[in-house]
Amino acid sequence: MTKLTKEQSDFIDIFLGGSPERKEVFLKAKAQSKALIEDAEKAEATSTKALVDLAASPGGEMIGLEYRLKSDESLTRKIFDRAEASGQPPEEVAKEMKDVLRYTTVFKPEAYVAGVQETVAKLLSSGHKKVKFKNTWGNATGYLGINAVFATPEGAMFELQFHTADSFHAKDKGTHALYEEQRRLPVDSPRYAELEELQQDVFDQVTRPEGAEKLK
Repeated sequence: MTKLTKEQSDFIDIFLGGSPERKEVFLKAKAQSKALIEDAEKAEATSTKALVDLAASPGGEMIGLEYRLKSDESLTRKIFDRAEASGQPPEEVAKEMKDVLRYTTVFKPEAYVAGVQETVAKLLSSGHKKVKFKNTWGNATGYLGINAVFATPEGAMFELQFHTADSFHAKDKGTHALYEEQRRLPVDSPRYAELEELQQDVFDQVTRPEGAEKLK
């Protein structure tokens, strides 16, 4: 049987209402989380060294390395929540998890475009594959930055975010708590709209690197 932490046991007792069906989904989500984290741990050491070296070359900096592996509690809840919302089994939801191993590289605004281009080029030349490249610098509103997913030559996946110091602060310290509150609210509630405006006020203060919106 899957071993639960006290937090997870409390979650089942309080938030799942003792439902056997929901408990089964939760336990399956936890089993999938454990397997994903074990796979990520196998790729972590090699990926971390390569990315730290890559960031330094064009003048960037890796930050938040202590959070590079998603926690079991966080991943279990993410799989569980998506399984509940979509009706998909946790086994299928787990296949969509691309950020179990995740990194962030920060560049100065004037070095951002060249830094991203060089990093991506070197990853591709070393046998990595680009799975996803979401660039929101050209968006009029909302989150600003680039969220990419790469697959290693061995097939392991990791997320790599590209930020400036301003955009990272905006998404991390500036809006994270607001977002966490907002995502638990109905989209038509007054507080939801208020939190949206507060987040936008933060993102409006971020300087957009010249040409960043064209990166792909």
